[in-house]
Amino acid sequence: MKGVTDVSVIIDYRTHGSESLLHPMLNRGQGPSLIISFHKAVLEVDNLVRLSSPLNYYRESMNNVHGGGGEGYPRFGRGLCAAFNFTDCCQILLGNKFVTFDPTGEYFYDGGVADYKQDGNVDNLYDDNSQDNASSIHSRRNKGTPTARCYGIDGMISKFPDQFQPFISIPFAKSALLSDAPFFLGTVIRMPFRVEASDINNRVFNEESIKSMVSILEKKIPQVFLFTSNIRKMTMAKWEPCSETLDNLVVAQLRTDPRLKEELKSNLMKNEWKKTNKLANIFKAEWTPKIYNQTIEVSHSHRSSAKLCDADIIDTYLVSTILAPTKIRDVASQDIMKPLQLLPSIGLAAHVKRLSSGSVEDFIPCEGSLFCGFDSGLKTGLPFSINAPIFFHELKGSVILSHSDDLDIQTLFPWVRMAEIGESERKYRALFTWNRSCLFEAMTVLLPDFMLSIRDSLHLNPERFYMYWPRLAKIRDWFRNFLSSHTYESLSKLDIFLTKKNGFQKIDAGCFASPEFQIPPGAAKYFQSRYKMFSVPVCVVEDLKIFSINVRELSPPAARKLLRKKKDHCEKLRSKPDEALDLLEYCLSDAIKLEALDRFEDLKFMYFEVSHLCLVPVMDGTVVIPRNGNIIVANREQQSMFPALLNKFVHHKALKKLKSHLSKDIFFDQMNLQVFGPEVIAKNMHFSPWPRSWKGKDFVPWNEDSFSTLWLFQFWKEVSICENESLRLFDSWPLIPLKTGELTRCANARYILSFYPGGHNESLHKSLEEKHMALKKRIADEVKREKVAHATTSQIIRPHMENINMDDTDICFIDSDVEDDTVEVCNSGEDDSVDISTTAFTTSDDTNHNNNVQLEVPVTPPGNYVAPSSQPSQNYGFLSSLSNKNLHDIVVKLRGPVLELAYFAKDDILQIMPRDGLQLSRNILSSISQCLDYWTHIVLAGQGMPMLRLDWSTLTDDEFGFLLKSLTRNDQGNRLSLMTSDFDLLRGLPIYLTLSGTRVNLRDRDEHFILDSSVNTESLLYLPERIKNKILIGDSENADVLKDLDVETMSEAKLLYMFVLPEFTRIPVSQKQIICETVLCNWTSLKTSTEFITALKETPFVKHLRNDQTTDYEHVCAKELFDPKVEFLCDIFDENPSKFPASEFCSLEWLEILREIGLVKSVDKETFLLCAKRIEISGSPEKAIKLHRFFLENISEYFDQDNLRKLSFIKCVPGEHNGSLDLVSRLGEIFSCCASLKLLF
Repeated sequence: MKGVTDVSVIIDYRTHGSESLLHPMLNRGQGPSLIISFHKAVLEVDNLVRLSSPLNYYRESMNNVHGGGGEGYPRFGRGLCAAFNFTDCCQILLGNKFVTFDPTGEYFYDGGVADYKQDGNVDNLYDDNSQDNASSIHSRRNKGTPTARCYGIDGMISKFPDQFQPFISIPFAKSALLSDAPFFLGTVIRMPFRVEASDINNRVFNEESIKSMVSILEKKIPQVFLFTSNIRKMTMAKWEPCSETLDNLVVAQLRTDPRLKEELKSNLMKNEWKKTNKLANIFKAEWTPKIYNQTIEVSHSHRSSAKLCDADIIDTYLVSTILAPTKIRDVASQDIMKPLQLLPSIGLAAHVKRLSSGSVEDFIPCEGSLFCGFDSGLKTGLPFSINAPIFFHELKGSVILSHSDDLDIQTLFPWVRMAEIGESERKYRALFTWNRSCLFEAMTVLLPDFMLSIRDSLHLNPERFYMYWPRLAKIRDWFRNFLSSHTYESLSKLDIFLTKKNGFQKIDAGCFASPEFQIPPGAAKYFQSRYKMFSVPVCVVEDLKIFSINVRELSPPAARKLLRKKKDHCEKLRSKPDEALDLLEYCLSDAIKLEALDRFEDLKFMYFEVSHLCLVPVMDGTVVIPRNGNIIVANREQQSMFPALLNKFVHHKALKKLKSHLSKDIFFDQMNLQVFGPEVIAKNMHFSPWPRSWKGKDFVPWNEDSFSTLWLFQFWKEVSICENESLRLFDSWPLIPLKTGELTRCANARYILSFYPGGHNESLHKSLEEKHMALKKRIADEVKREKVAHATTSQIIRPHMENINMDDTDICFIDSDVEDDTVEVCNSGEDDSVDISTTAFTTSDDTNHNNNVQLEVPVTPPGNYVAPSSQPSQNYGFLSSLSNKNLHDIVVKLRGPVLELAYFAKDDILQIMPRDGLQLSRNILSSISQCLDYWTHIVLAGQGMPMLRLDWSTLTDDEFGFLLKSLTRNDQGNRLSLMTSDFDLLRGLPIYLTLSGTRVNLRDRDEHFILDSSVNTESLLYLPERIKNKILIGDSENADVLKDLDVETMSEAKLLYMFVLPEFTRIPVSQKQIICETVLCNWTSLKTSTEFITALKETPFVKHLRNDQTTDYEHVCAKELFDPKVEFLCDIFDENPSKFPASEFCSLEWLEILREIGLVKSVDKETFLLCAKRIEISGSPEKAIKLHRFFLENISEYFDQDNLRKLSFIKCVPGEHNGSLDLVSRLGEIFSCCASLKLLF
């Protein structure tokens, strides 16, 4: 609207009264509305009608009624028709007129009855025959017929206050409308928001959509001043339903001197571009387009009651305008285009500065739009806006860029739509040719100069320059074709490529970091001091390369080549870990590309190259060459186990950067890196807290200090006790904790018992977990401190870049110092890359020995090694049974080698536990046998003297019985299928109770036996201790076990003849008495044993007098004594009681027994000779007479030559000698003395 300098926009959320309206149906327009006020500019009704009709689109330009951009611009937009995007009833107050447009015909519909009569002048704006009289008021209208009415407001406001309340309540219109002669100097357009779909538009507005629109308007208002000629101020306010006043949302003003805009307008409208002269034609002088640069400042406040001096924000825009560039000048000069009076001028505007509360503020430039004086709402994707006298589609609002873009309305405007320009053979439609020419000229002719102007305006912060780069990837599809190779070729020739120290340079003054690979700051710092490079966003290089513009790049292969060539430079990095790490990251950054291309050999060679460079930071703060030493990849917790190896551990920062490589075997192989695991720990055990003197010892007593217990806890998180290959690495080291408080070496693992999952020391386990959590917390705190320090450092190093959002664009600030070899390195014509290929590897994340808190980048060991899991994979029911617990307690009490489970993961524990009762039995047998045979002694912590390892004395009889039962039977009482070798081990256990009360083993077979059930063990008290130690006390439950152990079941008879009787002479008298009584009592059963009888005959157990003069007894065999019941013997030996059983053996019971085992109960030849000898000794003739009488009575039995010969030598013949009875001679002498002897026979 020509001459307007002040515009107000009001969002009226109120709902007004509906009683006094011009028409009852207008009550639908009394709700919330959008109000736009053009101050001090009263639009004529005729012009208002033209604005509502697209038919008058081009008529305005040809009649010097210009569009929104001023003179030389076509009318932009759809005029008043655009209001019907929001409303179905547009109400306009202009001067003393009130105009209402009802395109749907529903707001003035009377149901077919004539409108009721109203006072005042009413005109039907679309009825050419209407007259200023009452008759026009009564015309009938059909529903759906568009209606527009114009009312004079004089006298109407008081009669229809509700109708005019929305206007009267506006502060700047109130006094004018309530005066005696109401007249408002300005134009107010009120658009009640559509609340339901209508025939002309389906768009409806609710509270959410209104607020969204308000938000957009707030951002757009400051840009209204960019390309308009007259507007100086614009305000947006809202009126809440319950509020009595307006609340300002935005107050924006033009701070730039308006005379500068008038001067620019004057220069553009001089029409010098149209003037030609003959002299210029003779010398073929061409018109030189003129470029004008302006700086526009716009202040805008976003609070109520805002004033210019209190403006919150002051935005500075750089506006460049070019007059009559060649292409659009030629089109505008065409005869067919001259009636449109177009101005061949194009403008670009960029937001370059913002002051917020007096301070410079970093901001992100908004996406630019296409302007035609006003913002068309069409986004281009550029970070700046374009202004041009563009022709738009009248209904769609789109730009006409081809002959088919306006086919639907060409017939409405045949003259201008069908107009063509160009030669006869090549003619083009004038409108889209004009539009395309404007946009092409903006991007090829004006843009380079505009970019230089932006560069110069940003001298205090040149890094922001690239935020205005026309980034091809961001350009909207419809606009992309206007950014051609000409655009970027023109830009490439400018001094707009930034270096850190020397400012902006031309493209051939240095090289770029490859846009394909992000270069880290440390690497940038390294290269900045040695090689010339530009510090530009990746997108700049990408865009230049798209159009085949020659750029020189530094890529990872080129970086590796440089570092190999300059090894002295690389060596200087030993004390610069951060810089080296960034270089390492960059040198490896092409691995992903090589891997994706399946270039395995090239990937392998790339890693090999890097392995010879001094680029890997280690934990002691230095940088090393991986190929020179065994560098270890470990996380912080793993590193804490070997604080002496800081010069070997890859720094945790490096692990984070190398995350994508750590899952590749090829990376570790070629880089000569080792993954922290069992092999690494084994090689470096001499750096552990374990004394070297412990190496090779089977057992060591252990004083559990806090560090060593934590270290061991960590060790068993890294080494799985169920992995035999891993354990073998530590065969010489005592690392397995036992319940006894010892450590045993890993070679003994197969003998270490673990069979009850709940057998860990709960307090120890809790203590270990607390220590471990304290370690993890300490590491987490360290990580947190490093992050804070890193963030602070980053803010210090790059304070301006933190707030510059370039999306995925990366900016590296590198110096452009030049060295002699720079051209060779960065020349894009030379192929610096080595033909490298990658392998596809599966990346694993968290095989780090899982903690609840993820502290850092997890290290995944390649190959077959699998770290133990924290979750149990199986569960064996019998292991957790009560009987298994009791067995565990017994073995621990015995001081057996039982594993202390507090140090191990549950999954490992279950894996090493027996699968069933048979395996459990074999494990215990093997372990205890090992202790009995080899590990016989133990030295406990704090005690210097060794003691027996297995303390059998601590077990009760019940525990011994339970142990034997557990080793031979399962929980159901069924016998286990033990093998011969198992029984051999079982025999070796000293768990078998003997009659003496001691516990013995059964290794010496046939040395021990068990008595059968018929034997009363209480009656065996007579047995000597040595014999009792051979007799096992068994029970019916274990009888079958003892039998399988080859323990013989023995009867009492066998017991006596095998063990008692042979030892009878050495047995104390008291026990002899008991034995004899036992024989007497049990004779009935004992005599059935032939072996017993035989042994008893040879046993001197029969008591008799030691000699005939004493009363002392001794024991002899039964066969050495005579039966006192034989009269002859009693007569002969009546003076020799020692020849007969004495004491209790004289009883009839004993005599009966003794007769059966050899007691002399008859007189045989030998006994007869003994009797003869006894007579000879005694010299008793009376006994001799009895002897000879017995002889004669039994002569047939004793009469044989041998017996007679023996008898002949014995003096036993009675006779008279010298008158007395005497033994006169031997039997052999009878014949020689018969003459002198008188035989008594």
